[in-house]
Amino acid sequence: MLAGLVCLLASSVAVSIFHRAIVAPARTRLIWIGIAGAAIGYGIWATHFVAMLAYEPGVTTGYGIVLTALSLATAMLLTSGGFGIAAGYSGRWRAAAGGVVIGGGIASMHYLGMWALEVPGRVTWSLDLVFASVILGMCLGCAALVVAVRYKNSWGALLAAVLLTLAIVSHHFTAMGAVQIVPDPTRSTDSLSLSPTFLALAIAGVALSVLGMSLIGVLADRRLASRTSKFEEIISQLSIARQQLEGSQRELQDQTLRLDTAINHMVEGLCMFDAKKRLVVCNERYARLYRLPPELLR
Repeated sequence: MLAGLVCLLASSVAVSIFHRAIVAPARTRLIWIGIAGAAIGYGIWATHFVAMLAYEPGVTTGYGIVLTALSLATAMLLTSGGFGIAAGYSGRWRAAAGGVVIGGGIASMHYLGMWALEVPGRVTWSLDLVFASVILGMCLGCAALVVAVRYKNSWGALLAAVLLTLAIVSHHFTAMGAVQIVPDPTRSTDSLSLSPTFLALAIAGVALSVLGMSLIGVLADRRLASRTSKFEEIISQLSIARQQLEGSQRELQDQTLRLDTAINHMVEGLCMFDAKKRLVVCNERYARLYRLPPELLR
């Protein structure tokens, strides 16, 4: 249950960040994709080691530090690549291709994590269940990214997160059904290996903290982006109004020029006075008839 909760939280955060990456400018899209990959990669990693607490092989277990760290790095890199394919490329199959890569990231993390498992015994695998676990992760990963790309509302994000959670959880428990440990007292574990309980609880605590901060960050960014969008809309409207005003002024100037040209080419003298007997309009013919100097006209 704890592993499933961590997985669902990680999937929700990753899908939310992925949606942000889709609409982000090209220069910041890679940053959001990297954050989404880190979130789900860490979520897969945490899900695996927390769920391993529910596995009782009947012998003392531990985890090699190097392979455990490598499994985390692999999960983050491959899931970031999957999100990048789905968000950064055009094409009908980009979401499905990205889902396949994410499914590969889930499988790589799991089997590297199992490789890090140190037990006083021999580990054997059922290849049909191994194959089934990889297929489940890839198919559900495809479905999750197809939904995430096609539906960007709240319900779409929730459905994509649930599908991504199912991809991770179904892969893990199917793959755990494929493993068998035969105790062998002659084999010993590394003295530097980590305790499963300590590792799982530490990962769960850090995962909830990191994913919670990531979710708060993406929600804050969305709110800021919404305000920025409104501000840009106001600026755009003001720019359009200014352009319309400038266009009207140019049109008025053109009309005035045409009117002055027409008046000045009349053969009759034309004049107009206001109520205070001030000359407000006259053409060149009128000025010549009455020999009015330019300064007087002004």
